[in-house]
Amino acid sequence: MKVQLIVVAVDPIRFILFRFHSTAVMNVITARKAISLFPWATFITRNSYVSILTGNQKKIASWKAKYSARGFEIKDNFQEPFPQDFWVGERYVGDSQSWSIDIAETRTSSTMASPLSGLGSKWDISAR
Repeated sequence: MKVQLIVVAVDPIRFILFRFHSTAVMNVITARKAISLFPWATFITRNSYVSILTGNQKKIASWKAKYSARGFEIKDNFQEPFPQDFWVGERYVGDSQSWSIDIAETRTSSTMASPLSGLGSKWDISAR
């Protein structure tokens, strides 16, 4: 198993939403929670909706092939009516369309900074 660790100095949810290529990779694990922004599409229907196409064609083809090989159907030309596994409208971490799973607390320090600070971001998915 391989884990990719990405550390950012900005709001992590906004970073994910505006810098990650598709919904299948829009997941976060902190010291206290595991969060999936598009869990139904990612884990149930295995659809990955493209959010941004940056880079050269070879790089785009590479990640599409990578996630297709992992069992995802890449959806990059979807339009209204939107699929049921892709929720349109105002969203936030912990809403009814995301998963937020508590991880057992192992630290005892009450002075530790919350790893979820900044994860309360709201975003809006509008029709293209």
